[in-house]
Amino acid sequence: FLKKNKIISNLSLRASYGVQGNVVQNVGPNIVASYGNPPINTLTGDYVLNFVSPAYPDLRWEKTTTTNLGLDFGMLKNRIRATFDLYNRRGSDLLLAVAAPYETGQSSLYYNGGKMTNRGIEFMLGFTPVKTQKIQWDLSLNGAQNKNLSGSSQQVATTGTNLVNSYLNGSVIVNGVPMDGFYSYKFAGLNGTTGLPQYYFPKNANYNDPATWLVYSGRKTPNFTGGMQTSLRYKAITLSAAFTYVTGNMKRLNPLYPSAGKVLYAPQPNQNLSAELVNRWRKPGDEKYTNIPVLTTNNQYIQQDTLPMPLGANGAIFDGVYKMYDKSDLRLVSGSYIRCTNLALSYALPSSFLKAIAMRSGSVTIAARNLFKIADKKLYGQDPETSGFGGSSLPILPVYNFAFKCNF
Repeated sequence: FLKKNKIISNLSLRASYGVQGNVVQNVGPNIVASYGNPPINTLTGDYVLNFVSPAYPDLRWEKTTTTNLGLDFGMLKNRIRATFDLYNRRGSDLLLAVAAPYETGQSSLYYNGGKMTNRGIEFMLGFTPVKTQKIQWDLSLNGAQNKNLSGSSQQVATTGTNLVNSYLNGSVIVNGVPMDGFYSYKFAGLNGTTGLPQYYFPKNANYNDPATWLVYSGRKTPNFTGGMQTSLRYKAITLSAAFTYVTGNMKRLNPLYPSAGKVLYAPQPNQNLSAELVNRWRKPGDEKYTNIPVLTTNNQYIQQDTLPMPLGANGAIFDGVYKMYDKSDLRLVSGSYIRCTNLALSYALPSSFLKAIAMRSGSVTIAARNLFKIADKKLYGQDPETSGFGGSSLPILPVYNFAFKCNF
């Protein structure tokens, strides 16, 4: 098949299907208990057993069904080459925790109620546009896209403040929403009298369902990632570069008020503040030109008429207006970027010079890593790749190298 074809030099198809099971290790069908330390009560002389886990006689294995399809081909003596992979992973009976009645002695219990679907494509493209004895140019591009959806048949074991935080940090499980999907407070502008931030809370919202009064903000992790590498050689000189790119995720900006609590006072004068606060609200009317709240020394607690948000059991909301500002949809920005991860220029020493100094091979290289990036201007210098979700991590800095390699 295609044995005499001079255009297609490589062609192969791949396919696989499988089912994988996983069982939880820290629980079982029987009650699990452990001896105390010490194992005997020093007052009564009785043996002591500590309750570890209730019995789970009906707990089933987690199951994952995976289907893979692949294609490899090369053309023109592999000067054009490509690899494509499609995958579909369906997880069922995934273990989740559900809130348990108080009489069980447990805050939560395991059950097989979760499901998750992962679909994606991965590819690699390679080209050699020029290939002669003196000049060679190689170019490659790779990428991967992933889409996942999660689901649960019951409410997970999270309530109160923890429930709201799980929506804000993207750890909640919501049917039809990606596993890393997160939510934000909906910013409603600055108060024209006080300069304090305001937030939208629908009258028909369900306090126990934050999805009814928070706004979905996207995914924390990118759904498309990839890279590009290129190398251009002319005789003994080689110029190479590598780039990475991501897209499809949202990122919180670094907090303007990292230490603000549930009160209306701003950070103290001895604290480091963002330069963005130069454009803050100062007098009535400024709300038409800025979205940055006032810096106030008012130490009063948040009142219902100032912030129409749901009250907790003790009459207090979960976050102060400054913390809510940092977690609002106003402080969101695209996490997409392109970064030059490596740029290098190398020179292979000539053979006449190598023989004179009894060397087999040698080269001189000048290289730079993380030389530049292209990202959303709204990041204000924040690095979209640094770890943390709306944290204050330092950006990745460029690194410059000079190398001399020799082989005797």
